Formats: sequence, C-alpha cells, structure tokens
Amino acid sequence: LLFLALLILALTRPFTWTDRPAGRTAVLVLDVSASMAAQDAGQDVLQDSGRGGAVSRLNAAKTQMRQWIDGLPGDAAVTLIAAGPRPQIVAAASQDRRQLYAALDALQPTLGGSDLAAALELASAVAARRPDAVIGLFSDFANADALTASSRANVQFSALGSSDNNQAISALTLNRAANGSAQTLFAQVTNYSASPAQRRLTIAVGADESEALQLYNAYDLTLEPGDEQTIVADDLPANVTYVQAQLDAAADVLPLDDTAWAVAATTSTNVMLVTSGNRFLETALALLPNLTVTTIKPADFEISPKAPAPPQLTILDGYVPITATLPGGNLLFIGPPASSELFSVTGVLEQPVAQAVDVNAPLLRFVSLADVNVLEAARIPLPAWAQPIMVDGRAAGNDETAPLLFMGQPDERRVVVLTFDLRNSDLPLQVSFPLLLVNLIDALTSGGVGALPTALQPDSPLTIPLPPSVAAATLIGPDGSSAQLQPGAEQTVQLTAHQLGLYALAWDGKIQSRSALNLYAPQESNVRPQAAPVSTAADVNNDTAQAAGSGQARREWWRIVAFAALALLMIEWLVYHRGVVAQLVQKTQRTLFPYRAAR
Repeated sequence: LLFLALLILALTRPFTWTDRPAGRTAVLVLDVSASMAAQDAGQDVLQDSGRGGAVSRLNAAKTQMRQWIDGLPGDAAVTLIAAGPRPQIVAAASQDRRQLYAALDALQPTLGGSDLAAALELASAVAARRPDAVIGLFSDFANADALTASSRANVQFSALGSSDNNQAISALTLNRAANGSAQTLFAQVTNYSASPAQRRLTIAVGADESEALQLYNAYDLTLEPGDEQTIVADDLPANVTYVQAQLDAAADVLPLDDTAWAVAATTSTNVMLVTSGNRFLETALALLPNLTVTTIKPADFEISPKAPAPPQLTILDGYVPITATLPGGNLLFIGPPASSELFSVTGVLEQPVAQAVDVNAPLLRFVSLADVNVLEAARIPLPAWAQPIMVDGRAAGNDETAPLLFMGQPDERRVVVLTFDLRNSDLPLQVSFPLLLVNLIDALTSGGVGALPTALQPDSPLTIPLPPSVAAATLIGPDGSSAQLQPGAEQTVQLTAHQLGLYALAWDGKIQSRSALNLYAPQESNVRPQAAPVSTAADVNNDTAQAAGSGQARREWWRIVAFAALALLMIEWLVYHRGVVAQLVQKTQRTLFPYRAAR
C-alpha cells in the first residue's frame, strides 16, 4: 500500500515554487535591439571598458543570464537565442559553461528592432522536445503586445530598464539648391521622454578637400514631452559635402541616436517621366534637388527610338509599354493599368487600406499611412523577385496577393511598383507624399557607377559597380578602419555596414563618394521600459501563470518520489524472498571462496 501511495503521488507530479531555475534544459532569449543599449540599469563597473559608469540594459541582462546558468545543474543543457530582427541560435543545447559565457559576451546591440514573438516561438519549439525545459526571456519589452499569443506557462520574463529619458536626432538631410550656389540643411530632434528636456544641437560641416569638421552653428532647444523641433538652415556653402549633427551630453540614456550624419548628392541624376499628365507628380519631382527630369507622353515613348544610354531611372505613371520594350535602368511603376514582363495585373482592389509591412522599412522612413485613403488599386500577385513594403490591411496576415507597394531587383536593376494611381487617392494631399517620393527616388537613383547611396541601411548587403579601370577600392569605416574591396566578375563590390557613422569609398588615393548610416528608428529611440508580460496560456491555472510572470519556476519532485517507490518495492521484494536470497548468497560465497567452505 505504501508503494502504491508513493506511485500515485509521483503520477500527480508534485512541485514547489522556487526562485532558482528548475529543470535540466534551459532556453535563454536575449533581446539585442538598439533600445537595449540604453544605459539605465544602475551604476557599476562596465565589463567592456573596465571603468565606472552606467550599465546598459544589455549588460544587466547578461549578468542575470550568467546567474541563471550558474544556478542550473552541472549537466543542464542551455540554448542561447539572440532576438534581433531575425532570431538566431548562438549556442545550441550546450553543457560547456565557457562556451555559453563566450557566446553571451559576444552579443552586441543591433541597429534595429527585435522580433520577440518570433524568438519566443523558436524558443518554444526548442523547449518542446524536453518536458522539463524552462524558457527565460530578457528584454525591455518595447513590443510586449505581440507576445500575448506566444506566451507559455514555462516562460519566465525579466524586464530591463528604468528610464524613458531620451532625445534623438530623428531626421537629418542635406540638399543642394537648384542653382548649385548653396545648400539647405534640415534637422529634426524628438523628445521621447515624459518630461521636458533642454538640449543643445551642434552642426559641423565638412568638405572633401578638408578632412577636419568645422563648427557651423549651435542651437539651444527646449523640448516638451513628445515634442519635435525642426531646424532649417538654407545658407550652407556649396562646397560642403557632409554634415554632422550632435546633441550635447546630458542625462540621455541612449547615446546611439544623439549623433547623425548627412551626405549631399554630388551629381545630377537623369530621370525620364512617362505620363499623360500628372500635376502632383510633376510638381513634386521639380522640387527635388539633383534631378534632371525629362517628361514624355506614352504615345511618343512608343514610337521613340531606344536611347543608346538609358536614364538611370524611368517613371511609368499610369502606363505600361504596349509595343515598346521596357527601358534600361531602374524603374518606378505608378498605377500600372496592365501586366508587364515583370508582373501580372489580375484584377482590382476596391478601397484598400494602406498598411506597412515593416514601419522601419527605408521606403517608408518618416511616412505615415494613417490618414491615406485609396479608392482602388491594381491587384498584382507579389512576384518572386519582390518584397512587399505596403499591403492592403484588410487582407489577413499581410496577404502577398494584395501588395500596394513592393520593391525588388530583377535582372540586376531595381524596380518599385506602386499599385494605385496617385489621382485615385488622397496621398498627394498628405505631408507624407513628398517624403515617400524622396525615399523612392533615393532608393532608385543611388548607387551609380562608383557611387555610394547617400544613406545606408544597417546589415543590408549593397552592390556597388566600379568603373572598368578600377582594380580595387577601399571602404573607410566610421572608426577609421579600412577594408579592401576586390571587384568581382561584373566589376562590382559587395559591402555591408554594421557601424553608425560616415563611410567613404576611395580608389586611386582619393575619396570618390560618402554615405551615412544613422539610427532612425522611433520604436528603438522610445526607450520607455514596459512591464514584463504575464503568461496567458489556456492550459495552466492562474497560480501557474502568475508565478511564471513573476520570475518563479516550478521544481518538480516526482522523480525523487518515483525513485523512492521503486526502492521501497525492491526492499519489500527482498524481505519477502529473504530465504531465497540467503541461499543465493551462501551459494555464491561457496563458488567464489571454496577454501572457506572446506575449512
């Protein structure tokens, strides 16, 4: 009866709550988004620099994770997942503590956001193989709402961060006037804090012939909570090729967005506009600097001979060639009425709701779609070469059969398709229209022969064609480091930017072009920490969910109880068969030690 009682008790899986990690399998997820670089996790000696100062959320999370690993049994297997834009396993089911600590120390904040929901789903898939596995998620939970559907009872959340005090340079551009005699600087500073702030913004300028930056001006700003202030300077000298904007050192917890760079376009770009007449588009293009726009009607385009040197960009407004072939160079389709060799028009979308696939996409930088209304758009299934940028929000799961804006690179050229006619929407009446057009033009006209785009995107590979006479190029990074780039078979080089700051591409001992990489990510600059979510899994009771949300773990005792039941069963068997056991022992002794039996 005692054995049966212990066996039944083991089947109930008894447990106690503990603040120490339980189980022999742990999956630890670390948020490596840019906001985790905020330095508001207390005062200590920084591990990386060895000097006193504020501890970043990321370093505080690493310390907690080390303590978690130290509290596990020696044979426990630990999986580490870095939650960036795409979750990545950096250590898989490892029992080597030194390997785990090295992988943890190597993690650094990215220059973008994090997909915590995808990271948690990946962790859940790993943990599903072990019933005793526990998941730990360390984050400031800037996107905690997306975790509700993904949470499990065996997930323990650890929230980092204590301050929302951050002001950021949210925009910086440098444009040359049409006559080329001066340049215009536009800067925007945003206060993401719930308290007023006073900051000083300094502007420094540089030219190719002078490596040293020269102070241009300084502006004292008073920012109300959530306020934005813009600065426009329209008298910068024509020889200025790049500028630096910097906020003064203050109690700002995120230094990544306190400095920004802007590069002036140095050459004019030839653009051909094929349209039957669109005053909105023609006026907006005429206001953009560094563009030479040639307008042609569709009927004239059909009969015009193919140009020996096609423009760098052709805009096809409400038109797709019928008898003529698509021109060379990059293409921008606006409201295509029919199919082309690059995509197929299969119908019409009635009153679609414009929704961004990724609000941080470069094409939608500074663009708000909240007030945009569209009467109708062409239904174009997403081609294999394209990525959706804007979709019909009514389509479940961002249906790829209903994109409103998509971009790709078929046949070594860039193509963007806006599926609705501008005149069938109120987009031209919105402030976002010129911003969207600037982003489209910049994406389609930058990166000519030997030229960097004026702005880079973090961790995005970029192909730059070089002149035929160039045997090698040098990429100079923001920290002064240089990397040799050897052109491939098509006389192109590949580069990827990982650091914020100013980049330069040089050959023959001369800088040929510059580009800037800045942290323009409102979701990351808004460093206000959020409370850790509480598991809402339907298969657990409220006590379990509350304990999981408070950082407690279940330490189960059923193995010990089951072992005790097995031991009791063996003891009862030995007592019941003690006579037979005694005979076996005596027989074994006589076999092993015959000389003792003879005596």
